[in-house]
Amino acid sequence: MTSEPYVGIEELAKHFSVSVSTVRKWLRKDMIPALKLDGVFRFKRSEVEEALRKFVAENDSVKEDGTQADISFDPNEDF
Repeated sequence: MTSEPYVGIEELAKHFSVSVSTVRKWLRKDMIPALKLDGVFRFKRSEVEEALRKFVAENDSVKEDGTQADISFDPNEDF
């Protein structure tokens, strides 16, 4: 049995079809788990997916029909 490999921020962003800046925002907001080695973040996709599912469930940011609810956007904070 092999353990799941860690991936970099670019690969994680590609996996979730989001930008690298979105992943960095998730990190700043402590939404996802990460391992930081010598200033470089590494992630396990399954742990990130679980954390995002938990965050969505706790914050009701997705409606029952699967569409996304309104999310605030602050250009000073989100970029």
